[in-house]
Formats: sequence, structure tokens, C-alpha cells
Amino acid sequence: MNELFVRIFLSELRKAGFTEAFYDKEQDWVVISPRYSRFYAALEDGEYLIHYNGENKLLMPKIQSIRDTAFMLTAPWKQSTPMPAGKFRKLLEWNGVVLAARDDGDRGLYYVTWRYDSGRQEAYGGFYTDNIADAMRDYIGRSGLYPRERLFTNAQIEGIRRALAYRLEHDGSLLPDTEKEIKSILLAIED
Repeated sequence: MNELFVRIFLSELRKAGFTEAFYDKEQDWVVISPRYSRFYAALEDGEYLIHYNGENKLLMPKIQSIRDTAFMLTAPWKQSTPMPAGKFRKLLEWNGVVLAARDDGDRGLYYVTWRYDSGRQEAYGGFYTDNIADAMRDYIGRSGLYPRERLFTNAQIEGIRRALAYRLEHDGSLLPDTEKEIKSILLAIED
């Protein structure tokens, strides 16, 4: 398995609460949780596949999302260019705003968004985080790719999540399709 992918995947798994995840060098796979048998990710035919049994089937969408995030971050890192500021590498740039990352070993990647000065000699105004979703939200808003006022804050997203969970639990008149849609939205918010 790709060493960078493994480190990012493990880091993202641990952030999501899978604190016992580890890389099994002998089998060349990532064990998601030793508490569940056959719950691991392995590279097969060029794709990182998640193997599971029935008892952890409900965790699959979350694990697949974490795997996809790790995969999404691995490719740009390999193609990134060094930034003048320390160990950061430029992942994205648009409209004078840069999304960069630093490899923090077993802790995964650490992100920053900066704005270039008019001469593109220096970057300033950094927003630093170890959360890729927060970094992307800041980058998208700061660069003008999407209006900042239309992006939800974490507090707003949590409010939406609580309202939907309350409705799901207390509204006995929900139609099956509506209930399914709310569960899908809650899963997306959780991811």
C-alpha cells in the first residue's frame, strides 16, 4: 500500500473515532478496528477496497467516505509544489488564495489557507487546521469559488443535524421516502 495513503487514512480514521485502527505490514492492509473480524482495507486491482462482515455493515458508508478522503488527498500531495514557508506544499490555488498542507507524519496532513500579496512574493492571513473539511470551506470562501455567506458554519450544520434527528425521532407521520431521505442527509452531515 502507498505509505502516504496509509498514514492519511489512519489519521482520518482516528479523527473519526476509530482509535484502534492500524496498518498490518504482513498482510499489507489497514485494520479498521481489531474488535471486528475481517474489517480492513486492502489494495486490490488498483483500488482500496473495504472488507467487512455483517456486524459492521452499517459503518461502511462512513469508512468509505474516510477512504475516499484519504485517496483524494494522496494524489494532490504527490503533485504538489513546495511553498517558501517551511514544510508546506501547495495543493490548490485560485484567485490569489492557496490551500497548502504539511505532512505531520502519523498525525496526517496539516492544512493552511493563505492569500498571496499583490506581487505573489509572500502569503499571509493563514487559517490553520488539521481538518480538511474546514480547510476546504475556508479556501472555497476566501478564494471566491463560492460565496462565503452561503457556506454553512460547523455550528449551523450541527443545528441542522439536531433538527433533522429530532424530526426523525418524534414525527410519527413521516413517509418512508422522507425518512430515508432524512437518514441519508444525517449520514452525509456525519461524514
